[in-house]
Amino acid sequence: LYSIIAATHSLRSTIATTTAATASPLSPSPDVVIMVQMSARTIAVRLPEEEASLLERLNIRVHYLPKFAKPTMERFYSVVLEKFRILEMEEYSRVMFLDYDILPRCSLDYLFDLSTVADRVPQDSEPSETATTTSSP
Repeated sequence: LYSIIAATHSLRSTIATTTAATASPLSPSPDVVIMVQMSARTIAVRLPEEEASLLERLNIRVHYLPKFAKPTMERFYSVVLEKFRILEMEEYSRVMFLDYDILPRCSLDYLFDLSTVADRVPQDSEPSETATTTSSP
């Protein structure tokens, strides 16, 4: 959890520094969403209150993934495939997946400029904001 907090702080700091250096108007900070899947071995369905409130104060959204039905289903390949759930985040026009062990050292905004949304989105729908998503083990 603390690596995600550090990565979020680093990402938001680089966005603020880059925006100030270019003298451009402040763009809204991207949403940070973490995907949490509680183990089938625990009765807990949510993060402990202290951790959840810390994430809330830092404006980090928590998206809970369903638990696996049995602990034996918690295999490496199953957990890796859960990362594809970012495709369910339809409220965003673009999503960047960062694993929990990634620490951004510069603004990653340029990655969103490498392709255009207009090429992929039908004209009758409007793309919404962008999000950066991280996952925790």
